[in-house]
Amino acid sequence: MDISVIEISLVEPITCSRLVPSDGRGALIGIIDSGFDLTHPSFLDARGRTRILAAWDQVNLGGSAGAPPLAFGYGVEYTGATIDEHVAAQSVVIVRNHEGAGAHGTYVAGIAAGSGAPHGVYKGVAPGADLILVTYRNDVPVGGSAYVLDAIDYIRKHARASGRPVVINLSQGDNLGSHDGMSLLERAIDYVIEEGRVLVVVSAGNERGGPASHHAQGKVEQGRELALSFALSAGPGRVVDGDTIELWYGGSDRFAVALHAPDGNRSDFIKPDGIDVVLEFPAGNRAHVRSQSGHPTNGDNRIGIVLERGEGWGTGLWQLILRGDKVEHGDFDAWADRPNAVTVIDFRSHQSDASTITLPGNSRRAITVGGFISRPSLCKDNREVRGDFASGSSTGPTRDGRVKPDVTAPSTLVMAPRTRRDGHPICYDLMSGTSMAAPHVTGVVALLWSLWPELEAGQIRDALLSTAKNDAFTGITPNTNWGQGKLDARAAYEALSILVEKEKRRCQQRES
Repeated sequence: MDISVIEISLVEPITCSRLVPSDGRGALIGIIDSGFDLTHPSFLDARGRTRILAAWDQVNLGGSAGAPPLAFGYGVEYTGATIDEHVAAQSVVIVRNHEGAGAHGTYVAGIAAGSGAPHGVYKGVAPGADLILVTYRNDVPVGGSAYVLDAIDYIRKHARASGRPVVINLSQGDNLGSHDGMSLLERAIDYVIEEGRVLVVVSAGNERGGPASHHAQGKVEQGRELALSFALSAGPGRVVDGDTIELWYGGSDRFAVALHAPDGNRSDFIKPDGIDVVLEFPAGNRAHVRSQSGHPTNGDNRIGIVLERGEGWGTGLWQLILRGDKVEHGDFDAWADRPNAVTVIDFRSHQSDASTITLPGNSRRAITVGGFISRPSLCKDNREVRGDFASGSSTGPTRDGRVKPDVTAPSTLVMAPRTRRDGHPICYDLMSGTSMAAPHVTGVVALLWSLWPELEAGQIRDALLSTAKNDAFTGITPNTNWGQGKLDARAAYEALSILVEKEKRRCQQRES
């Protein structure tokens, strides 16, 4: 954090003075994630009291006896007073949404608003801001998740009760959806941002150039078959378990689909009639296939293939066979993922690093954040260059042709607080990924709203994007790697200062 705040022009590198005159006090940050250390010293104020106004654990994995929030009938809520009691008792309270979850939420919250305790070296962007945290239930695809919608609603209710605007950070996402901003969650995000008192910041994802390809793109021709190849990279501890392929194509086309196994078994073709078909293979493994035309979210056609949990899935090359029964355009995109884990599906043909922004990052009004290298690795043969685009950061365009991400921020080897264990000292860890880039933007939004809480969400969003930095790495912007460029906190502050001053003068002129 001591490096990344310089990279976003928040701190002057020689004097270490802050270039935005605020620590975020009075601002409100909501974070939807998992793995929160609710009692971490980095989230306490100068008096030793928590800055977490409320925390909702939707899953309640630990079986806490607490009650759920009044407006919701599940999970457990931790009030600020309850957290303070745990702090006073020197107990560690960690909430996560599944057994294997790590410290992700604590890292994200620490980057956005951590105090850097106990030494203050790795201080977050807005260390004076208040927090509302939600550990969301993540066993369903994010794009259609009612649990994430509830999380947003929960944060908004607290913001309205306090009379403050709120910036919500969502450093979570998956590939399941149409990638055109039309998912249930993305449309809801657009709606709440349009109201003017909420801004949502989303990580772009880390789907570009990885060891496995989770996006394929191609064109089917009339009356011909196209074979989309994929492998199942299962291994020790990595079995097929609900891994999913979603293929989307234009509403005027009609494809039939079949599945071809490595042993030569090939299913019958399934037409887009919306009927669920179960395919069973010799080893007893089953795949659920649904091909539907005129999907209700956008009118396009969708083929969904879900592989049931099992250990007997054949290694080797699988093929998804697409037959063009009626083709006007023929273009398709296919994405692979599974909720709550990294998919074992690896496309071996028609791979594409374009259009890899994860949901809900294709939202029209959210600020979607890609990553750049703020701290290169010191490993031998490392080719990372400070300031360059981060190797894994997802890129646009969206499936409907819009530029995403919107902006980029530091994402490589960012030092942030981790969850603790009883009796162990406070520790900070290096983390990488666009999950770390998004809370830099979230923290800057909090700084700006702490100075001018009367501003609309759109005004802050426009200021951040219009003042983003260009350099030799970004090239001409906007583009589908960098969006508008690199986050520049000082420039955004100065642009809004001018805007607010102009508005004051207009008001004075009207009054006179």
